[in-house]
Amino acid sequence: MAFSIEGITLIDTGSFRNAAILLSGLFFYDIFWVFGTDVMVTVAKSFKAPIKLLFPRPTGKPSMLGLGDIVIPGILVALNSR
Repeated sequence: MAFSIEGITLIDTGSFRNAAILLSGLFFYDIFWVFGTDVMVTVAKSFKAPIKLLFPRPTGKPSMLGLGDIVIPGILVALNSR
């Protein structure tokens, strides 16, 4: 989580418009690489580093959330609060 907070405080996109364009582009990029291919999921499952959050589910298979899914929307929220 500290990586996420530090990333949000260090990145300055300049304007809300730039942040919205960045967020929109990364949204489609993420959809393609996560759901269109198995590359992102394979790398996230095999990489043993603090780049993902795992949440337990009743089915036994944990749900994954990458730090990029926290940092990128956090940039937009931080820009709105400035």
